[in-house]
Amino acid sequence: MKMNARRFRKDSPLILEVLERRDVPALVLDYDLVSQKPADFSQTSVLIQLPTGAMPDFKVGAYAPGLQLVKGYALVPNLYEAHISDHSLASTLQSLQGSSQVKMVQPDSKITAKIIPNDPSFSQLYGMNNTGQTGGNNDADIDAPEAWDKTTGTGQTIVAVIDTGVDYNHPELRDNIWTNPGEIAGNGRDDDNNGYIDDIHGYDFANNDANPMDDNGHGTHVSGTIGAVGNNSTGVAGVNWHTSIMALKFLDASGSGFLSTAISALDYAVANGARLSNNSWGGGGFDATLGLAIANAGAKGHIFVAAAGNSFANNDLFPNYPSNYNYDNIVAVAATDNRDNLAGFSNFGVTTVDIAAPGVNILSTVLNGGYATYSGTSMATPHVTGALSLYWDANPGATYTQVINALYQGADVVPSLQGLVAGAKRLNLNGLLGGSVTPPVDVAGAKVTVGQFTQTGGLATGATLTFSEAINPASFTTADLALTGPAGTVSITSVVAVAGSGNTKFAVVFPALSAIGTYTLKVGPDVLDTAGNPMNQDGNGTNGQTTDVFSMDWVISAPPVDVGGAKVTVGQFTQTGGLATGATLTFSEAIDPASFTTADLALTGPAGTVSITSVVAVADSGNTKFAVVFPALSAVGTYTLKVGPAVLDTAGNEMDQDGNGTNGQTTDTFSMNWVISATPPADVTGPSITTGVFTLSNGRATGATLTFSEAILVSSFTKVDVTLTGPNGKITINSVVVVTGSGNKVFKVTFPALQGNGTYTLKVGPAILDTASNPMDQNGDGTNGGTADAFQMDWIIKPPVDLKGARVVDGVFTQTAGYATGGKLTFSEAIDVASFTTADLVLLGPGGTFSITSVLPVSGSGGTQFVVAFPALTAVGTYTLKVGPGVLDLAGNPMDQNNNGANGEVGDLFSMSYVQNSQLIFTNATDYNIRDWKTTSSTIKVDQNFTIADLNLRLNVNHTAVGDLDIMLITPFGQPLFLMGMYGGVGDNLINTLFDDQAALHIGQGSAPFTGSYYPDDALSAVNGRSAKGNWTLKISDYASRDEGTLLDWSLEFSTSSQITTRGVKPVVTIYTGAPSLQGGALLSIAPADQSGSQEVVQALPRNQAVPTTYPSQIQAWLDKSVWSRLIEDNLVARKRIGNHLSW
Repeated sequence: MKMNARRFRKDSPLILEVLERRDVPALVLDYDLVSQKPADFSQTSVLIQLPTGAMPDFKVGAYAPGLQLVKGYALVPNLYEAHISDHSLASTLQSLQGSSQVKMVQPDSKITAKIIPNDPSFSQLYGMNNTGQTGGNNDADIDAPEAWDKTTGTGQTIVAVIDTGVDYNHPELRDNIWTNPGEIAGNGRDDDNNGYIDDIHGYDFANNDANPMDDNGHGTHVSGTIGAVGNNSTGVAGVNWHTSIMALKFLDASGSGFLSTAISALDYAVANGARLSNNSWGGGGFDATLGLAIANAGAKGHIFVAAAGNSFANNDLFPNYPSNYNYDNIVAVAATDNRDNLAGFSNFGVTTVDIAAPGVNILSTVLNGGYATYSGTSMATPHVTGALSLYWDANPGATYTQVINALYQGADVVPSLQGLVAGAKRLNLNGLLGGSVTPPVDVAGAKVTVGQFTQTGGLATGATLTFSEAINPASFTTADLALTGPAGTVSITSVVAVAGSGNTKFAVVFPALSAIGTYTLKVGPDVLDTAGNPMNQDGNGTNGQTTDVFSMDWVISAPPVDVGGAKVTVGQFTQTGGLATGATLTFSEAIDPASFTTADLALTGPAGTVSITSVVAVADSGNTKFAVVFPALSAVGTYTLKVGPAVLDTAGNEMDQDGNGTNGQTTDTFSMNWVISATPPADVTGPSITTGVFTLSNGRATGATLTFSEAILVSSFTKVDVTLTGPNGKITINSVVVVTGSGNKVFKVTFPALQGNGTYTLKVGPAILDTASNPMDQNGDGTNGGTADAFQMDWIIKPPVDLKGARVVDGVFTQTAGYATGGKLTFSEAIDVASFTTADLVLLGPGGTFSITSVLPVSGSGGTQFVVAFPALTAVGTYTLKVGPGVLDLAGNPMDQNNNGANGEVGDLFSMSYVQNSQLIFTNATDYNIRDWKTTSSTIKVDQNFTIADLNLRLNVNHTAVGDLDIMLITPFGQPLFLMGMYGGVGDNLINTLFDDQAALHIGQGSAPFTGSYYPDDALSAVNGRSAKGNWTLKISDYASRDEGTLLDWSLEFSTSSQITTRGVKPVVTIYTGAPSLQGGALLSIAPADQSGSQEVVQALPRNQAVPTTYPSQIQAWLDKSVWSRLIEDNLVARKRIGNHLSW
């Protein structure tokens, strides 16, 4: 308990508690400091408190130029965060100084974090149970095992961790993370109307989003001490094994945040049911708004556990905030070591530090499922937070003062803490749980502590009422409300409890109030608390009196007549290429654009008047900002731009630039100057080559392209400035030319083709000059023209592997939504990427030639695979893609597709064909829930009778662990086809997953969300040739607990004939034989099975391995198309004879 009023200083910022001594920047709320130390404050926001009863005005400029209120705080009435635009922080504070509209204004102080982990091998939790295992004193601990014999928690008490966020996926934490019961994940809506969208586990105020994931580690370490899951044979155990941790991130990845986000986090915690919060940050100066927020949290029964600080300072003399605020709901915590001594870094204070707890070498959870030891009062604080939550789980009816008193009464008295901590107390969890608390009989009625009208479109349409304690909702109806206005009684539409408020906050709705006059809303006094007591608004101890009615007013005044003219608050010249070519003008209010033309502007310079090209309002500025354009100003001298005074605001008032209340005077003209000096600053920085690339011809380097950092004096760059040396000495430079249109920054160097193996070195400079005659400064040391300022790059030629041209060994068309949109080509060796362009491809189809969009190498293929893209082939018919033969390998050889050793022949052209047929698609888009240990079924009825040639299945599922799922398709003729069986682990979702027999990857080779094409466990081709008519059923079985989801939709995509007709590659067939009838040199003829294609004659080769039968010297081998394809992929060999045919 706090026992004295405390002095405070203003020389420390708010920071996360860290284990180090340091000098800290000041936090003094004066304008000089704001200007001198901008890093200590947000430059884009301030905190403003309005006078009591004042209604907030959210318009830009309502309180100061460029300033706009953006949000308020429930814990601090009339406090608002305001954002600054187009003005400095210092000027904004000065504008607000002395304003009657504002009660208080202050900078948004910065909060920073620094964490120092130590011994990562430490693996024993001495703070829970000390047996001397780390060299400390026996029983210098919190007696956790003894306490756990009494209780290990129920999870009913919500604990807010206000920090850097929490790794809510950590195996030791995920089961103890708070989940917002009123919010539906991922639907983009504020389901519980608490002002935050999709806030499932808390909120990230540092980045203003709903994902409070820890990206620093400190908050996760704190959370592990509070509530890592216990008795799970893994890692560590928290103080409370079964708790509910609300993750509230207000510090970013670097550990920095602001006062406004700290207050927002506490505001959220209290509003959403957190009974206590862990605050392992501090060290800053006194701030009235933060203190008021903590005090008001206490009024709602919230305990604020705070670190005492790590400066080894006496907090009685040198206060540490927030732990030093003098409120009875704050528990300030010091740190002890494994010998029960005060830690060497810990702050202390016999009247300001309430209790101590272990804080040296504390092992706990960190990011990515890990563990580490940290030290600091940051680590001591969560021991106390966890203990209080465990006590509150066991005694849910206790008040916060009873909980805190039990903490102190159950603590150990440690002699070494005498004179350092109040009562020399160190946390004892077993002592805390030594006895239950009997809550006092509740005889006091509730009262409305905060009442606020709510608006829609600027009109009051309701009110929010916050009570001092939970209300019985059944006792609070529209009959307990009365709203009167200028025309008499206004009916009340509804009154309901706000979700997540614990029945302490209620929303009242009524018709919009629009008539001018005063409206009065009265509440009670027969609204009952949960103990059945009527209201006690006047606080006199007697409930339900007339004086216990709560009342508040809403006043609608006649709108004031706008007679004040606008003025230009900010004027800035804009530049292009270093020359002024326009200006931006910002007005104090919205301007009538029709009234502001080039006639209202005058620009004069050394040569007289300069014409104005245009003036237009800047988009999304609300007509408060305008862009002026004029010709570039280049002549030396002073230019003056004048604006107005006949520019009108939206009320038709002319400008009042001088602010004297009289509009449209000569003195209301705005004026600003642009000066061009006679002598520009001298350029003394030398140029450098930023990019150097060798250029190729037929695969051999014949030149280089050089890009400089700035324009070059062309006459200074000649062949003399370039040297090229190779294995056989110096090589002549043919030419150096500037590239047209490059601004003299890009040059091409040419030389004879480099052919011999070895390393070639190209050196350039350093005597090449920029336009200011500075030699090169390639090494950037500021000294130009030195030997080290020459640019150098190497070209290495290695012996070619072979001189044989490449072949396409595999070619396949690729599809999108059932249509061919590209192809994939696999070559027998790496290809020179530069040699393979769309000019090497021809696509023929119904009606003629089709365009090729692109051809690109496949990443990681080493230049052996390429993807071709073209517009979707939607017309029905046959398409043929032809490739080469001018595609070069890395040695510069054209293609040798027919494998005859002669490259680049017409016969080396590769081709493949594709048939596009109409596609029939049937879809079931009804959502079906997927439950644990249940099977979900969805049916598509095909009412058309056609023969299936090809079937694909497309699927969309929301599920948080798709590895739990077994998915199968039941055909109309009863055949089960397994699509996938428990692949994907704990990955989320199946998004646009296409099961396609022609896919390159098996579904088991993919990972969640499996977007794209995969072939299933069972081939869908099993239905080819069958009728599609009938009921097709998809079954999804969930074989695990905890993760559930939804089948969103699925589709059957039928084709009536084969889409891919052939891969177009003629097989290289080798016949191995030792039989006398077919010796080496004999011929074998093969052709397609349907005898539609030309025969391919190949030569049989001898091998010392006899086959079991004798073949005639001339045979005909009919191959079906599927075998033709497999020959290329598997290089199969003839193995047995069936009649006069070969089986492969």
